[in-house]
Amino acid sequence: LLFLFVLSCKTVEKYNSQVAGLHSVEELNEDVDAVYNQLKKHHPRLYQYTPKKILDFKFDSLKTTIVDPITSQEFFEKIAPVIKEVRQGHISVSPPKKRFTKKERKALNKKKFEFYDFDFEYLDNALWVSASRSDSTLVGSQVLKIADESPISLIDKYKSEIASDGYNTTLYDRTISKGFTGLYYRDKGFLDSLSVTFKLKDSVFTKTLRRIDKKKKSDSLVRSKDSAVIKRLTKAEKKQKKLAAKETRKLNKKLGYVPSKKEYNRNFSFLDPEKTIALLKIRSFTNGSYKDFYEESFQTLDSLNVPYLVIDLRYNGGGRISEIDYLYSYLAQYSFQFINESEVNSRLPFMPFLFSNGSTTGLKIVSGFLSPLIITH
Repeated sequence: LLFLFVLSCKTVEKYNSQVAGLHSVEELNEDVDAVYNQLKKHHPRLYQYTPKKILDFKFDSLKTTIVDPITSQEFFEKIAPVIKEVRQGHISVSPPKKRFTKKERKALNKKKFEFYDFDFEYLDNALWVSASRSDSTLVGSQVLKIADESPISLIDKYKSEIASDGYNTTLYDRTISKGFTGLYYRDKGFLDSLSVTFKLKDSVFTKTLRRIDKKKKSDSLVRSKDSAVIKRLTKAEKKQKKLAAKETRKLNKKLGYVPSKKEYNRNFSFLDPEKTIALLKIRSFTNGSYKDFYEESFQTLDSLNVPYLVIDLRYNGGGRISEIDYLYSYLAQYSFQFINESEVNSRLPFMPFLFSNGSTTGLKIVSGFLSPLIITH
């Protein structure tokens, strides 16, 4: 066990040194060629939006800009804007980040970074705080500086690294708004503290956001042993509590509860007392069991003969095609084909992905056992 622990620590240490270290020009040029070769091998319509001549030129030009050894992060910042030129929204690239040992992860899981409590909105060429799970007084304030950088300069940089489908431009502002904290982490990596300057009405002030204990209690909740009162539940009360917890889990699953934001992905309500205008607010087509939610919602609409339905998909970044298809089936008046058949360049398109360097060890092991089924499929 001690040997495995030491081996794990050495592996993490070696990985981190590689990520933080400089890579030679020759190695990086090989990586550029490897990326382009993989795209040519696996992408069925690589030149749909950017002609081959132009894409060849961009990858060749990228190699000419690498004249000195650089880090993984610097290489990412060079190659991401070139990969973006394929103009396919599901092609993405991310820089490797520092890893932590099991002991370090255990300690970090007990803390939270206050910066991640904020939701942002990019509007009118400015970054605003749209929600906060720790300090509601900051909602509506404008972000003037993050550390010593302007948020607009950061946003311009992040936009150059985000891929979109075809010539779609609306995706960029939405992605910045929805995922700014994630993009900042991708750029800056792990931080223990961060200085942010806000403007609220006529007041400008700076707050230092830190990594704090998740379960930190206020002084008002701390009691002495003498004043503490422990109430023992009866058997009936325990049973009732257990049933209530079960119902809560069932509801959370149906509505797609997101613990980090303390909100549901799926919501159904009425906008007027007469119940003539219904609202379906779908924040994401991701977690939870969705069929019961849509079935119950549309049964209510039918039983009350509701004439108007508003579907709010703002801030919805997509998710499961199966859920989107299921919702659309309640809206369509005729039979429909929701998506086209997939196009691939090989007979085994899943295998390169499942066994790639980016796949986890667990996924590779499971894929190895299931490979006969995957290959047959």
